[in-house]
Amino acid sequence: MAASDKPTSWVTLITCRNLSEADLIAAELRAAQLPVLIPDELIAQNGGGITDIRGFIRVQVQSKDYDAAREFLPSPEE
Repeated sequence: MAASDKPTSWVTLITCRNLSEADLIAAELRAAQLPVLIPDELIAQNGGGITDIRGFIRVQVQSKDYDAAREFLPSPEE
């Protein structure tokens, strides 16, 4: 199997408090040409019957981009 034929492995880069925070991080990653997913985006938008989803919004990147993507995370002071 060629490297390009292997399935993409996605890993969680960070779990955000809300969708706005996840969107900001995702926008920075996309601007740096890094593929990004927010797999919990629809749940956060629609609620899905969940009344409190804070801290549940995952931002995911491809495993090969994990180290590069960490550079875009906010510092602990922010």
